Amino acid sequence: AFLLVIIPLSFALLRARWGFFVTQPAGQFATAVAGEAHKASAAYQSGANIVAGLIQLSVYAFMAFLLSWPTAVAGLLGGGLFLLLMHRLIRMTRVAGKRQVALIKSVTGRIVDVLHGLKPVKAMARETTLLSYLEAQTEGLNSAQKTEIRASITVVAAQEPVMVGLMAIGLYIILSHNLMPFS
Repeated sequence: AFLLVIIPLSFALLRARWGFFVTQPAGQFATAVAGEAHKASAAYQSGANIVAGLIQLSVYAFMAFLLSWPTAVAGLLGGGLFLLLMHRLIRMTRVAGKRQVALIKSVTGRIVDVLHGLKPVKAMARETTLLSYLEAQTEGLNSAQKTEIRASITVVAAQEPVMVGLMAIGLYIILSHNLMPFS
């Protein structure tokens, strides 16, 4: 999988205009080479999980409609309400993840650039300026990681209570309106 990403990326870099190289830090290319294979495999796994979840949803929905179409419709509406309630947390996780990726690219690119020019930086006694910049970038990265972790854990932790609440509401409606007998 790594070579399937690296070889086309290398060819694309070799065919790119010179003006593109001038505007990009050298570390950006190292970051791209190192991270793209991992991102590609994660995207493939996420796509496979989505397909598997859709197949599972369709089978469950079909079986629910065979048993009781009003209950199936209520379940689908409950699922839609659940997604609506979780949308803000999911969006917060996505935004934090994008911010984290941008900061990782920036920090890694700068570090690789610094390693190439470390001797001149030391000769000019500019280490403190560089260190303060890298510390600020690292703090931003830590903040983005904390936000992403907090939001993703909240999504996982909130799923069960929200589902139990929706099922309790559904059971209350069924029992209070005698929609389904117990016998």
